[in-house]
Amino acid sequence: MSQIKIILGSCTLAFFLLTACEDDLTYGSGTIAPDQDVWELSNPLEFNFEIPDTSQYFDFQMSVTNTDAYEFSNMYLFVNMKFPNDRWLRDTLEMYVTDRLGRQLGSSEGGGYENLLLYKYNRKMPLPGNYQFKIEHGMRQEKLKGVRKVNLTLKKHLK
Repeated sequence: MSQIKIILGSCTLAFFLLTACEDDLTYGSGTIAPDQDVWELSNPLEFNFEIPDTSQYFDFQMSVTNTDAYEFSNMYLFVNMKFPNDRWLRDTLEMYVTDRLGRQLGSSEGGGYENLLLYKYNRKMPLPGNYQFKIEHGMRQEKLKGVRKVNLTLKKHLK
């Protein structure tokens, strides 16, 4: 009887620790789906994160879900970050979505392929306040077919 109580108590404690840790790790996340799997250059995707603690280190992760209708092997992304003091920083990223033979990379999910990219690693934000992210595709075509979803996740860095 006492062994059952110990096992149940341990399982309950483990459950609360795991769920508390997961909530504590993900600081913010945003997902935006372009209209009908078409991402237009004139439609930048916007994400906002409130950062109250400038002593915390963060990891930024991007994911893009594409379908077989996506015509390219890679995707260029322009990430524009607006700081609370209205200054801007622009980064250019390249994400591969197929290998050299044209096979889709990433994990398969519901008719699409999710590709992950660690955008910033172990970074502190210099100012408390609202950070705005605008993400544009950097491809030569005005309309990108086959882009189902773009996600930006901000997680507390684990040391």
